[in-house]
Amino acid sequence: MSPGENEPDGSNAPYYDDVLSFTVVNDQGFLQTKHRLYMSSKPFDDPRILPGGSGITYTASDGAVHHIKPTSSGPAWGLDYITKQGLKEDTAQFKTNYQGLPDKVPEVKGYTGWDRMRCDMGAGR
Repeated sequence: MSPGENEPDGSNAPYYDDVLSFTVVNDQGFLQTKHRLYMSSKPFDDPRILPGGSGITYTASDGAVHHIKPTSSGPAWGLDYITKQGLKEDTAQFKTNYQGLPDKVPEVKGYTGWDRMRCDMGAGR
């Protein structure tokens, strides 16, 4: 989960009992809690931070100019979950795969079952 104080009690991650649902839509994860929506980035890494990329230059709220170097940008997509509130204080906000994130869990349409993994409920019996 993301750094910072995302939950009402000041913690940076939700408590198990506060989790309402976990939904995956188009390879992006959405963890809905009683208080917040945590989500992974869009399902790709910003090409500017991959090996050989240009990096990302941005200006912080204090006016200082910073540069995120390729291959030093933190976890790859799908490994980090963040709230929109937490994103405002995180350099991930400058990456294209963290921009335009929804405010709520997207609707699941046309679900016909898993397409990448299969669960065999009879295994091990």
